Amino acid sequence: MRAEPRALAAPGAAGPALETGRPAAVQSNVDTGRPAWVRLAARRWRPAAALALLAAVCVAPAARAENSFDREGLKFFHQTLYNPTVHDFMSAYTEAGNGAVLLAGCGALALLGHDSLATTGKVAAAATLGAGALAVGIKLLVDRPRPDGPNTRWESSFPSGHATCSFAVATVVARRHPRAAPWAYAAATLVGISRLYLGRHWPTDVLAGAALGYASGRLAVWEAERQWPGR
Repeated sequence: MRAEPRALAAPGAAGPALETGRPAAVQSNVDTGRPAWVRLAARRWRPAAALALLAAVCVAPAARAENSFDREGLKFFHQTLYNPTVHDFMSAYTEAGNGAVLLAGCGALALLGHDSLATTGKVAAAATLGAGALAVGIKLLVDRPRPDGPNTRWESSFPSGHATCSFAVATVVARRHPRAAPWAYAAATLVGISRLYLGRHWPTDVLAGAALGYASGRLAVWEAERQWPGR
């Protein structure tokens, strides 16, 4: 007995039911199961994390060793430039680079912003999550003592988490809104300087954090352009 030919779906109509009994569009949503910006944060971070941790293994001996650049650089910012009023300002401003604060700001922008700004908030949040996770992994591996005293391994000095997250967000903003680039990078740079001014990090901690944050931000923007072209 000859099998009947399958009817083709009309243009624009929902696709045929899959084995689960759901249309193709619904099945796709079930398969993902997570918001797009969360999938963005998870995508491609494994190879990036592997490269970052491999680099950390290579620089760990140098990062832990004392050097004149770090000593003199910290002395300049923390002692030579000291001013009580500036110190109070830096103590308050440095919290702008806290990962939790940045994530809250990105979340607010994603929820309250319109179109391009909302997308920027989502991409910046993904970049912050990824960059922060990589920074913590490197901290655990290198375990460099902070200049201002003892700390737990989670809070070790290399790289600066504040600089990492600040430059991740700044890079996303700069790439998506070029006119804001000078302000974004200036704000992130001031966060890095504040870590030196307060004596919380060595200069190489801040430089490494800035580089890691920049790379994470570029990666997040590149992936967003693939996932959400034109947004």
